Amino acid sequence: ERGRYIVHQVAMCVICHTPKDAAGNLDQTRLLRGGPIPVRGPTADSDWAFHAPQLAGLPGWEDDAVVTLLMTGHRPNGKAPRPPMPPFRFQQEDARAVVDYLKSLN
Repeated sequence: ERGRYIVHQVAMCVICHTPKDAAGNLDQTRLLRGGPIPVRGPTADSDWAFHAPQLAGLPGWEDDAVVTLLMTGHRPNGKAPRPPMPPFRFQQEDARAVVDYLKSLN
């Protein structure tokens, strides 16, 4: 499926949005359930997020808001997510495929 491919192989969402097990591997039982971000900001006072939110099921998000974020790099209110979230510029078809995949993970 296109959305799964983008999430796992292209955008690599699983790296930050999936908790790790004791060995540092992705915890496949909690895929895309959110977790500590495995990298730190360049300086101690940078506006770096320390926890990635759950993406599985997209709790608290409207589909169109996620599509906007993935197409523009900004939320509908104009704010960008905190680093290290990249400012993606997906095509609408790809953004909708990602949303469909994430919603299927309820």
